[in-house]
Amino acid sequence: MLMEKAVYIQGESGDSSDRKLKIRKKLHKSLPKKKKKMILEKEEQDVVKFGGSECRYECVIEAVKANNWKIIDDEDNEYCNIYWIDIANIYERMAKIKSWQYINHFPGMNQIARKNRLAWNLEKMRREFPREYSFYPKTWILPFDMHEFRAQFDNKTGKSNRFFIIKPEAGCQGKGIFLTQDINEIQNIEAVVAQEYIRKPLLLDNYKFDLRLYVLITSVLPLRMYLFNDGLVRLCTEEYVKPTEDNAHIRCMHLTNYSINKFSDKFSESSQNQASSKRSIQWFLQYLKKHKGTEKTEQLWRRIGSICVKTVLSILPALQREYHSLFPCQQQNTKNNSHCFEILGFDVIIDHALRPWLVEINHLPSFGTDSDLDQNIKSRVVREALSLVQAQANDRNNYEMNEMNQIEQRLYYTTEQQDEQSSVIPPEIIQRNKIQSIRRKIQDIFLQSKPEHIVRIEGWMRKYAGREESLLQLVEKKYMPSSNDPAPVEQNIVEEEEEE
Repeated sequence: MLMEKAVYIQGESGDSSDRKLKIRKKLHKSLPKKKKKMILEKEEQDVVKFGGSECRYECVIEAVKANNWKIIDDEDNEYCNIYWIDIANIYERMAKIKSWQYINHFPGMNQIARKNRLAWNLEKMRREFPREYSFYPKTWILPFDMHEFRAQFDNKTGKSNRFFIIKPEAGCQGKGIFLTQDINEIQNIEAVVAQEYIRKPLLLDNYKFDLRLYVLITSVLPLRMYLFNDGLVRLCTEEYVKPTEDNAHIRCMHLTNYSINKFSDKFSESSQNQASSKRSIQWFLQYLKKHKGTEKTEQLWRRIGSICVKTVLSILPALQREYHSLFPCQQQNTKNNSHCFEILGFDVIIDHALRPWLVEINHLPSFGTDSDLDQNIKSRVVREALSLVQAQANDRNNYEMNEMNQIEQRLYYTTEQQDEQSSVIPPEIIQRNKIQSIRRKIQDIFLQSKPEHIVRIEGWMRKYAGREESLLQLVEKKYMPSSNDPAPVEQNIVEEEEEE
């Protein structure tokens, strides 16, 4: 039904309407800027506009359509409420963002997305807090740390009894990564990081694996983070054997990157988790509960969440500085004090003692859906992330009205009169703030009790328009922690829909 509504907004169903829509888009691109502005303001006053010209993934577009938002797919994103980009160079785009718009990246996040900067920040924190930051393998930034790194090898032979994994500092998808225990193999290589290899990883069916976790950041002042309660388990396609000189070159044995293993003849895309080379984290947690016990499994998940928070904390001052340098007046111009939100991909390896180790972070995680499992998990990640972005269709109008009011106050009122005028809040603003407060309360309740319901809040708010307090009372009654026997709130709402 949601997909049907999205199609209806764009035009009538059928092939002829698709052709009309394509023609309309071409004509729209050729219009003068002022004419385009008038058309957008007239036709889409009550619709959130999503800038998707640099969005590469279909599951993101599907989530936008499910929200009944308008997709602006040309390069002119001046009138978009939300601007989504899937490219590495984000600073040029951020410079054009208006005070009422949202963008799916934070400035400065490359401080942990690039391997050398992640290593530098975490090693710095480890010197101050060695116990709290022991979740990251010892890492050297080369050639900067070459003198210290050379001390890990024998002076005569240049060999070490340990293996190190060498990664290009700005590489991705497993490109340029190799294992070595010989210093001579990296003498002339520049701009890499060398990391201690985890020799005893936890295995699944004798295969090495890692976890791809999804973390959403919605604000850096204050810091607000959400860890998605599912994700991907990515397995190697060659059975694991401890690294030796003979097998260190076998990438599908030691590297868990999907972009490497998917080309192996042994890669499996079975719909059954237990037989696939890619599985869900929920399946993995149930597997651990069965073989290791519930207590150890829950402790592991808490430690993983702690790793995510501590990693972002290591660069939080830098994130706040860069954010304020781009958006110096944001506190007066947006309702939740954040123009930005970002989905990060955290890659974690579990060792044989159930200890999680952070491997790297991706600030441009792929939302490509090569399988049903990808579609299921990644579409839910995107939907829930967009549900926490509180963009409204009238954000621009409210911002411009506020700017006009401030100009009028400066022109026509004294300082004392300005203070008096600013204390008088229009009723529509009071009502909107009240609704936003109710939405946040419901969201907080579901975060504690039923996180899977967060994506449904917007639909319930629309259904209960004018009766938001009744919805809040219903949610509090059913899902507050003090409740002894909670019942699903969606059941009550569905019953009411059927009665209507």
